[in-house]
Amino acid sequence: MRLSVRLRILLGFTAVIVTLAAANLISAFGLRGLDKASQEIVAKTDIVRHVNDYASDIAAQTNALRSFAFSGREEDQLRLKKAQERAEVTKREVSELLVSVGEAGTAAEIETASNAFAQVFTAVENRLGNEEDALQVVAVGIGKLENSSKLLVEFLRQKGGAASDMAPKFQPVVGRFNQASIAYVASGQLADFDEAIRAGEEFDSLIKDAQAALRGTPRREMRVLMYARRDGDVIRQSLRAKNAAALALNDAIVQLENAAADIADITGKAKQAARNEQGHALDSMMVAVSTAIEQSFIGLAIGAVIAALMAWYIGASVAGPLVRITDAISKLAAGDKTTDIPGRARSDELGKMAEAAGVFKDKAFELERLAEEKVETELRMAEAQRAHEKEEARQLEEQKARQEQERKARQEMRMKQRLQMADVFEAGVMRIVETVANASKDMAGAAKSLVGNTQETSAQVHMTQKATDEAASNVQAVAGATEELSVSFRSVSHELDQSAQVAQSAVVEASRTTETVAGLSNAASQIGNVVKMIRDIADQTNLLALNATIEAARAGEAGKGFAVVASEVKNLASQSSKATEEIAAYVEKIQLVSDDASGAINRIGEIIGQMNDVTQSVVAAVHQQSAATGEIAMNVQHVSASTEQVRGSVAIVDAAAAETRTMSGEMQQNAEKLLTESETLKKEVERFLLEVRDTSEEGRQARPSEPGNIHFLRTA
Repeated sequence: MRLSVRLRILLGFTAVIVTLAAANLISAFGLRGLDKASQEIVAKTDIVRHVNDYASDIAAQTNALRSFAFSGREEDQLRLKKAQERAEVTKREVSELLVSVGEAGTAAEIETASNAFAQVFTAVENRLGNEEDALQVVAVGIGKLENSSKLLVEFLRQKGGAASDMAPKFQPVVGRFNQASIAYVASGQLADFDEAIRAGEEFDSLIKDAQAALRGTPRREMRVLMYARRDGDVIRQSLRAKNAAALALNDAIVQLENAAADIADITGKAKQAARNEQGHALDSMMVAVSTAIEQSFIGLAIGAVIAALMAWYIGASVAGPLVRITDAISKLAAGDKTTDIPGRARSDELGKMAEAAGVFKDKAFELERLAEEKVETELRMAEAQRAHEKEEARQLEEQKARQEQERKARQEMRMKQRLQMADVFEAGVMRIVETVANASKDMAGAAKSLVGNTQETSAQVHMTQKATDEAASNVQAVAGATEELSVSFRSVSHELDQSAQVAQSAVVEASRTTETVAGLSNAASQIGNVVKMIRDIADQTNLLALNATIEAARAGEAGKGFAVVASEVKNLASQSSKATEEIAAYVEKIQLVSDDASGAINRIGEIIGQMNDVTQSVVAAVHQQSAATGEIAMNVQHVSASTEQVRGSVAIVDAAAAETRTMSGEMQQNAEKLLTESETLKKEVERFLLEVRDTSEEGRQARPSEPGNIHFLRTA
């Protein structure tokens, strides 16, 4: 059975396609593992990237803490807060990623190290706050020591003698003490701290020497030394507190660096492990690629061999007989009637072609005879046809002339209509474009002004918000100080009430002792005890007023009114102390002149009555100040609440200003874009109208006999 040519070619191409498909399938099976390997590489790359981000955020957080510890500025504190939040976010992302890829152990190690780092970080922040408190106390103490040392020097000069000789020694020591304290506060150097402590101890030694030189001086006058010594002790204690806080801070920072180093070690191990796994996956992928390439080359080689064999088979079975048949047909076409047609016995397409060529050969002789007869007939008919064609040509020329005239008339009418439409279109469209452009310019200008206004509003809102925050902070500080002063006033009022009750009891006891002289000594002793208690109360009141003055100085501008109230309390305490001293003098006189019992007792009753009146006055004044302080505290709370409301309102205004600024910017951009588009539209309309008019002019000048011009006008 002989196969057809079509089937042979189809089988050849099918064999080649099947071979190539098999080679591609082999390559595809070899490359199917590349997807998994590439996914592993991508996953490990994500791990390395997130771990690097977390390590960088930890380092940034540590550096931000160092900057804030060195400067103490608010912007450094804000930068520290942002770094801490960013590190927390990246830690969570790293943990989730490690857990998702089956490395929960590494995630747990990072979590443990991060918790240790957070604990040390919190401890460092707390120590920074303690050091700031110590610095404030040192600053206040230095100012107070300047005043108290001047009063001490003046007091020693007034006393004369050995005390006066000691006066010049204090100022150099105090100056060195304050200078070294300020230097340590500014630099934090240990040498400045040692110098300040030595100067403070030298100052304390001078105070002790002065006390020894002034032995026998009344206690009331010795208070100048007590105040100066107290101020020096406050500075030394604050310096020691700052030094301890600085040492603890350094230790904590070292611990923080160690915790950060632990995190760096863990993240480094995680990165190295991820890189190693990346290398393994990449090696596997390269092996798979090499294998697939080899298999592809083998498949292509096999396909090439099969294609060559099929080409040889098709050429031998089809091309050879086809060439022989073609040669025979060529000879037959050249007029060789004796040529034999090969392959007429084949049953395929080539045999049919050879049979057709044989039929062509047989019919050639008959066609030649018929052709000669036809030539004679056609010559006769051609003569008649030429005459008829001449008549038709004349009629056709006349018809073309009429059609050309009609076409030119219609074309002129269309040209006029088109120019009129272009003028109307130009007037309407240009008017609209100009209107849109002017409106766009106005809208862009308004949007630009609105953007400027919103920016100015936003700036003012930010300034208002900052001032509101400062006011809220100051109001809170004043509220706390006022509350402490109110508590102090209530304590003083309670003590003074007890003093008034004791004075009243003394009056009753004095009236009873008029009946007997034997109870005079007992009454005098009781009065002495009462006087001592009043003196102690006055001293305590004085100390409370002093502490209140220190707190007012720490509060700054918000504590000025608080300092005035504390000064009034201090004056009242001084008056109470003076009154108790007078009472003590009277008691001494009573004990010396007990023989004149009745007269002395009457005088004692009068004096105690005076003391009671003074105490009642003090009680009334203290109650009044306490009520005023309570009212101040209430007003401060109202101000604080109002400040919070203002802060919330400012925040709302800020948000609204930001939204307005965004919308204004968008409106400005849209207006500018609309202006640009209107200009573009104007140019396009002008170009279109110019082309329309140019086309019309060319149409007028077109020659009717040129088909190209006619086609151009129709297209236009």
